[in-house]
Amino acid sequence: MTELEAVNIALQTIGEMTLDTANNISDVYEASTALEILTETRRAVLNEGLNCNTDFDWELTADASGYVAISSNILRIESTDPNKNYIMKDNKLYDKDEKTFKFTANSIHKVDIIWDLDFDDVPQTIAYYIAIKAARITYQRLIGATDIIRVLMDDEQKAYEKALEHDVDTYNYNIFDSTHASRIITRSRNPRPIRS
Repeated sequence: MTELEAVNIALQTIGEMTLDTANNISDVYEASTALEILTETRRAVLNEGLNCNTDFDWELTADASGYVAISSNILRIESTDPNKNYIMKDNKLYDKDEKTFKFTANSIHKVDIIWDLDFDDVPQTIAYYIAIKAARITYQRLIGATDIIRVLMDDEQKAYEKALEHDVDTYNYNIFDSTHASRIITRSRNPRPIRS
């Protein structure tokens, strides 16, 4: 699904004519509003961290001055080391515990990264969910009639379920990934009962 197709879904939802090319979007108030809402919705959905936009143990390297620049297409980072508390601040890596932007020159810091993908790079099922959610928000903001919003929310819920199913299928979640579950499954004897 392209960004133009997603904008056209929003335009159809509010009863406006669709566009043939993306060049016309800025000329039409409803289309430019739909595009702004689509961008906002895309970022909100991707910020949750899906399989398609999350990388684990990504290495960030400090420059010769000791600063770690953060790319503008990163939505969120989290340190993979539980003893470190890194955040993004002023487009740089910031150590909250040490209260500093400065690290050892050329040092490597492992983080989990959630990327901001362009709409055209998002998998079809998730892009469709984003488009349906953005169409509902566009309708709600521009029209606001509550009876139709319920129908749009039902469509959004169905699209969300498909997107979630896609994410689960591509990530291959496993019950053994959780230490709590694997500890119970692999224990060699039954625990003692609690005595009163």
